[in-house]
Amino acid sequence: MNQRIPEFLVCPCCRGRLLARTTEEGSGALEELVCPACGLGFAVLDHIPMMVPHDARTLPEAEAEAWRLKAKRLSGAAPRPNDEGNSQ
Repeated sequence: MNQRIPEFLVCPCCRGRLLARTTEEGSGALEELVCPACGLGFAVLDHIPMMVPHDARTLPEAEAEAWRLKAKRLSGAAPRPNDEGNSQ
């Protein structure tokens, strides 16, 4: 599964959009699909997303808030970090 998440693949709990969390070791392999709205992380094993709600990881509040901010930035609802203070 590549980094682009198909639009039909949504959170099974709230039907929200999912974001991809990749590995840090340079390979960029997809590791988890995160729902910022629910604060749930769905594991990806052998390129297959495990979308069973009771198997999902509940994100700690700080991590969930960081994902919500990332989702807002991607949608254009929040400024990007390097754009703050640069309005002309």
